[in-house]
Amino acid sequence: YRALDEIVSELEGKKHMGALTVACALSYADWRGAEDNWRVKHARLDAWMKEIEQHQSFATTSRPNA
Repeated sequence: YRALDEIVSELEGKKHMGALTVACALSYADWRGAEDNWRVKHARLDAWMKEIEQHQSFATTSRPNA
């Protein structure tokens, strides 16, 4: 998570496969690695992810109760 937090500024405002891949990985981490508490420890990454989660395409394809 630390490495992603360091490059989050490069992902902001981007809609490419790299950004989508990171978002999918973080969504999976929320589901399977909740004990990591990455959102608490990496506020910039959390803010970016919250923005991505608002995109219609991401929201409509997320797992239920995400």
